[in-house]
Amino acid sequence: SHNALNEDIGAAYTSFMIDLRNKWSITAGVRYEYTDSKLSSNIAADNMKRKYGEVFPTLLLSKRTKGDNIVSLSYSRRINRPTFNDLAPFTIFFDPKTFYSGNPALQPSLAHTVQTGYIAKRYSFTISYTYEENAIANYYFQTRKIDTVANILYLSSKNFNYAQNLTTSLSVPITVTNWWNMQYNISSSRRWISAKFEDQPLNLQSFDYSFGAVQHFCANSHH
Repeated sequence: SHNALNEDIGAAYTSFMIDLRNKWSITAGVRYEYTDSKLSSNIAADNMKRKYGEVFPTLLLSKRTKGDNIVSLSYSRRINRPTFNDLAPFTIFFDPKTFYSGNPALQPSLAHTVQTGYIAKRYSFTISYTYEENAIANYYFQTRKIDTVANILYLSSKNFNYAQNLTTSLSVPITVTNWWNMQYNISSSRRWISAKFEDQPLNLQSFDYSFGAVQHFCANSHH
């Protein structure tokens, strides 16, 4: 099959920053995007045709405390558009019993993110929360249909009802001597998903974490 995706995106934005007595800083902005998408193929002239506009505000508040420590709070809204492979209805044969095809009905996802952080010298700690409506699920994990007679599995990208992510990160520097420095980074993430499978509600949770360390040695410690 032959498929084509034409997508035009126009955008306009403005932003400003205000410093209050060298302690508080406010950065705000807003962006408007207009999207015109059309997916066509040799099978159907218009598999998908959409025109929509969205507004994306951003806001960052930060305050410098004693000792040049910084406290910050931010909010942003963003969009994640489905890719050509997510949409195009061609068929990929992973094996004789597993097929993948695009989903022209896939919708873009919209995410709201709130983040707060604290920086003290080289130490930093952040917490962020994201709520994403119509989150796009990777087709590797999405079953569209199971043919129990022919024993065939059909995969396709789908939209979750929503997904929530709560992430934390901590960065800790340690100076052992004037020639040996260490940097430790710890992060964790918890994810909640609301979806449907065969018209039945489905709720999933996952948790993961990571730990990393960097050792830095300086041969010329007197410099």
